[in-house]
Amino acid sequence: MWSSGRVAFQLPAGGRDLFPVGRLLADQARPQRRRHGLVDDPRAWCGEHSDFCVLPEPASRAAPDPPVLRQTGRDATSGGGETMRDISGLPNLNLALIQTTLAWHDREANLEHFEPLLDQARGADLVILPEMFTTGFSMESEALSEPEAGPTSVWLLAQAKRIDAVVTGSVMMRAADGSHRNRLLWARPDGELLHYDKRHLFRMAGEHEHYTPGDRQVMFELKGWRVRPLICYDLRFPVWSRDAQDTDLLLYTANWPGARRLHW
Repeated sequence: MWSSGRVAFQLPAGGRDLFPVGRLLADQARPQRRRHGLVDDPRAWCGEHSDFCVLPEPASRAAPDPPVLRQTGRDATSGGGETMRDISGLPNLNLALIQTTLAWHDREANLEHFEPLLDQARGADLVILPEMFTTGFSMESEALSEPEAGPTSVWLLAQAKRIDAVVTGSVMMRAADGSHRNRLLWARPDGELLHYDKRHLFRMAGEHEHYTPGDRQVMFELKGWRVRPLICYDLRFPVWSRDAQDTDLLLYTANWPGARRLHW
């Protein structure tokens, strides 16, 4: 029942794809990840330089089209007779996925790093940043969680307005009730800030000991598309993403183990 189309990375200038090794965490985070058995040694991919794997484009290859999710027409009912929302008339949704190495526990460095990457994403309708993009996937919630109107929330809204696109990603957040959340923020260029709290916490890394799970599903709308945000380990619980609300796009942001990237 999902749309036909494609989602791709918006390429940096210069005709080269940049992919981080292992996961979307800084190199400094790897000892913690290995203790939990989450990732292989990525130097097997890239030699001793372990910040990025660089995959050159052939000189004769033309630059790819901008990343876009295209809708095509479909039947009014699925094979099981369930009614589906007809969204063949919706406009294309341009996506930019920013995947990069993060500076461990250094919010200011990460925000500074993302600004020029966001400049490259101009023209997209939606820009997706990693899970815990200001810190790496950390359990230091007491020390690093931000208040709900904290610096990253302010920064996201400013960037969304600056590039005229929705910007989203998850951060450590201290909710109004004092609990710590792995919270996806959805910053709109008109100044609205929405959120989704990760429901399924990754117990093998002890995430459930440091964060409170969310208890509700949310739906965002963008250019007529119904977008349901989810975070990383939510992927393992398909009942949570069952399409009871005519979802058009499931959006997962993650710090996902390199050892199980095939599942992703």
